[in-house]
Amino acid sequence: MNNIVSKNIRKYRNLKGFSQEYLAEKMNLTQSAYAKIENNDTKLTIDRLNEISKILEIDIANLLEQKTPNIYNIYNNEIVNIENKELLKELLETKNQLINILQKDSKN
Repeated sequence: MNNIVSKNIRKYRNLKGFSQEYLAEKMNLTQSAYAKIENNDTKLTIDRLNEISKILEIDIANLLEQKTPNIYNIYNNEIVNIENKELLKELLETKNQLINILQKDSKN
């Protein structure tokens, strides 16, 4: 299996906030068998890759690419992109500050 694919699987699993145990359970694998997928120690079939992409709720093509799209983390309602995560946080904080200012102004 391509090392990029195994790294992408780990990256997207972490971005979604899922544990290896969670994916292993969903795939009817042991955690150690699943870890071999992420460590590039086992052959990954297209069927397994498709199964992982469905659990992670991403397109299978994303697991094959080097570029990272936005991922929605359901556990903390956060949009995550490794390349622009900090910028997004700053923009959201600025937006919240502007809303607070406008709300105060409208009360006066």
